[in-house]
Amino acid sequence: MSQLKTILAGLGLAAVTSLPVAAQDRFPDQMVRTPAENIPWQPLFPGVEAFALYGGLDQGVATAFIARTDPGQSMALPHTHSDGYWGFILAGNHQHWEMSEPDQGPILTAGSSWYQPADVPHADLCVGPEHCITLVVFEERADFIPVQ
Repeated sequence: MSQLKTILAGLGLAAVTSLPVAAQDRFPDQMVRTPAENIPWQPLFPGVEAFALYGGLDQGVATAFIARTDPGQSMALPHTHSDGYWGFILAGNHQHWEMSEPDQGPILTAGSSWYQPADVPHADLCVGPEHCITLVVFEERADFIPVQ
């Protein structure tokens, strides 16, 4: 059982421990397009669905996915990752902050981005009133390590 699955099971949470990998490779040799209305969302955390563009959690490879978070829902409990990643807000009102910050930071709207260094506890919140759509890109491996 992966570290993520073990920790989440202990917390009474269920999650997809390996984002479903899209049919294409990281660098497909032909065009791939998925209209928004045809995105095959998969459960990731309660109130959060994801669509893997390539890679996957706990696969040890570069990973990119789009997350759709319900309004008022935290993307996940406070956590870290073994490698840093970029986040890009495509829609919605989102907050991303490090646990060492005095507050949850500014509201990030479409077009906003952040870089999250490795091993730094952080969290996310979809402020609402609409869903938050976020592109997450790990250039190295993607994992999820909950913190207390």
